[in-house]
Amino acid sequence: MNPSSDSANPSHDKPSLDTERDTVWNIALDIALRLTLVGTLVVTCWLIVSPFLSILLWAGILAVALATPFEAVVSIVKRRGGAATLISVVTIGLIVLPAWTMGESLIDRAHSLQVSMSEGALKVPPPPQFLIDLPRIGDRLVEAWPLASGDVQQAVAQFEPQIRTVGRWSIGFLTGIGGAVLQTIVSLLVAMACLTYRDSLVKTVRTIAQRIDRSSGDEYVDLAAATINSVTLGVIGVAVFQAAAAGLVMMLGGFEAVGIVVVIVLIVAVIQLPVNMILLWPIAWGFSEMSTPGAIAFMVALLLVGFADAPLKPLLLGRGVPVPTLVILIGALGGMVAFGMIGLFLGAVLLSIGYRLLLAWSEMEPRTTA
Repeated sequence: MNPSSDSANPSHDKPSLDTERDTVWNIALDIALRLTLVGTLVVTCWLIVSPFLSILLWAGILAVALATPFEAVVSIVKRRGGAATLISVVTIGLIVLPAWTMGESLIDRAHSLQVSMSEGALKVPPPPQFLIDLPRIGDRLVEAWPLASGDVQQAVAQFEPQIRTVGRWSIGFLTGIGGAVLQTIVSLLVAMACLTYRDSLVKTVRTIAQRIDRSSGDEYVDLAAATINSVTLGVIGVAVFQAAAAGLVMMLGGFEAVGIVVVIVLIVAVIQLPVNMILLWPIAWGFSEMSTPGAIAFMVALLLVGFADAPLKPLLLGRGVPVPTLVILIGALGGMVAFGMIGLFLGAVLLSIGYRLLLAWSEMEPRTTA
């Protein structure tokens, strides 16, 4: 045996081990530096985009919801930029005019009330019969009514904290409406820009989805778009129909506070609460101000509007989506509770994709071990 052979000489192994150790260290250091740089870039990009995240999400939702009418307008005007401008102008008008009218009406009423109180000309009429007939609370309201009808200034002084609270709430409500309108307008403009360059953006989104899941990426993109359209029609569309129909009935009936009731009906319908509980106000007004046949017809028309979501929602919600309607509805309601109004769409999309992933996982054949 040769004692100087390489297998028996540790001096030849030490440089090899040192070289391997240095190589591993260099690779680990290179990976750590790259991950640090990528993480820093991701965090920085998030900090830059996060102030505009809500606007970008709304823009994406609006772009999907308005894609079909946008393409219809493009086929008429023959230019994508012209179609985007036309839809933007019309939609902004439909958003701004009702909000402006409602805000102006509330401000005018508040100003008139203030002037009447300062001049001592504000008079409260006797309690109407429908108020007297209200169960449980009717007697209490009737007992407090003479105070307001006899001396408005004294009533205001007695209930000043409650009036101030209502006033602050009203100012906050108007401010919130203004902020929501402004955000919607900006999101709409971004959505129109996205639709103008729709083909390239859709291609990018599909490429990213395929990188995440090569086999089903396109399917999930189509599912997300179909879910957004479904929620737009089944929730937002039905709510807008109920609010518009109720407003038309109240205008024909001569009800004065149409704008306020329409906005409240729209909000209540979107959050999936019974609309009829809001319509009790104009119905009670109808029985106090209209003839009995007219009041009955007015009530029937408003109740039909209030119950209109029962047949419309199952018909429109979930249409064209390979997901049960109940899953979309639960996702929309749960998302709205968790994330606000935008969660109405995010919750439905995420729960629909999760439901499809659960089905795909349950249909997979279990692996067998040899």
